[in-house]
Amino acid sequence: MKWGIYIKKYTKIIFFLIILLLVFLVGTNIILSYFKVTNNNNQYRVEINRIKQSIRAYEEQYGICPKNDAAFLQDSGETYYYIVDIFCIPFDKNGTIDQEELRKISNDMDKQYVLYQSNLGIYKISYHISYQFQIEKVRYFINIILIFFALFMIIILLYIRQNLIKPFHTLSSLPYELSKGNLSKPLKESKNRYFGGFLWGMDMLREKLEMDKQREFQLVKDKKLLLISLSHDIKTPLSAIKLYAKALDKNLYKQEEQKQKAVLSISNHVDEIERYLSQIVTASSEEFINFDVNSKEIYVKKIINSIKKYYAEKLMLAQISFDICLHDDCLIKGDEDRIVEIMQNIIENAIKYGDGAFIRIDARRKEEEYIICITNSGCTLMEKELLHIFDSFFRGTNIDNKPGSGLGLYICRSLIHLMEGEILADIITEKNIRCMCVKLVFRLA
Repeated sequence: MKWGIYIKKYTKIIFFLIILLLVFLVGTNIILSYFKVTNNNNQYRVEINRIKQSIRAYEEQYGICPKNDAAFLQDSGETYYYIVDIFCIPFDKNGTIDQEELRKISNDMDKQYVLYQSNLGIYKISYHISYQFQIEKVRYFINIILIFFALFMIIILLYIRQNLIKPFHTLSSLPYELSKGNLSKPLKESKNRYFGGFLWGMDMLREKLEMDKQREFQLVKDKKLLLISLSHDIKTPLSAIKLYAKALDKNLYKQEEQKQKAVLSISNHVDEIERYLSQIVTASSEEFINFDVNSKEIYVKKIINSIKKYYAEKLMLAQISFDICLHDDCLIKGDEDRIVEIMQNIIENAIKYGDGAFIRIDARRKEEEYIICITNSGCTLMEKELLHIFDSFFRGTNIDNKPGSGLGLYICRSLIHLMEGEILADIITEKNIRCMCVKLVFRLA
């Protein structure tokens, strides 16, 4: 699979998203700027012109400047939204104005204002554009939100690329290499929170496969050497037997005592050959399966939950009824992984050789033991074959050309014996249905 292409495509998506966010950000600012210009640029000026007219009318009527506070705005009888205050510096008798006072009000940077000169003085008309202020706040707020969202999205995408996609690209070739038998190259350790444990587990698997491979090679080599050695050793007694047989056939031994001695030698050499053949048979049938068991205290519920998680959906899709009855959750003595392996082996046999109607697990304590019964419908095994189902390489007459090695239940028995437990099998009848029931017996912790 060309993961490099997918990483490049993902990088293009990130760049496209960045461009899209930038376009959206610029477009939003343009729209808000246009909204501000079309709605805020003239209204406050209209009110300024109105207040100027009111000031002129007041001066013509009363011959003096208006009051220098907001009371004038209230007394004028009109409503002003943008005008907040007016302040007048009147002309003196010579028609001049106090320059210091004028400079003071002109340097006021805290307010927006315009200066208006009338017949009687100079007015400072203060105003504020509240709507524009709100628009600016909205603009800043939207910009901050958009920038934060853009940065957040970019960081998330880059994080996914760096911590998920890129490491997965590194791992993509690992199963393929393992399938080819490339087991000697160790995996580089990683502290990645998502794949660190997976890499460690895969490296442990690689080491285990490599050790098993080396052990198998060594075992095969030892067997071959043993067979060659025994085959060579057999030639010596065979040659002796052949010589004695020819001598007896040609009646070379005249005395009865010599004949009896020759017969005894032949018998001894036959016994020697039988010993060699026994060693050959033992070497040929010797198992090289590694039964490692790490027994400790484990709750039954944890084991049952693992089986349920593994088989519930699988059997539902296969339309096989799957019931689990956990009556007692006790601590038992055993290896969790090995117990799960045993139960999986039995359930796989139930799927393979049953009729697909139901599979049931019943777990309960019985006195000082804990028993897990796995029952499946549609048993076609003959009664007389029941005693041999735990023997190595035994397969019943009910196999119907189904693939198998005949080692599954043998391995189950070997494992459970190492955990000081027992496995039993029986054929029972439930509602006129012939069923296979396999019992796993464990010691309580």
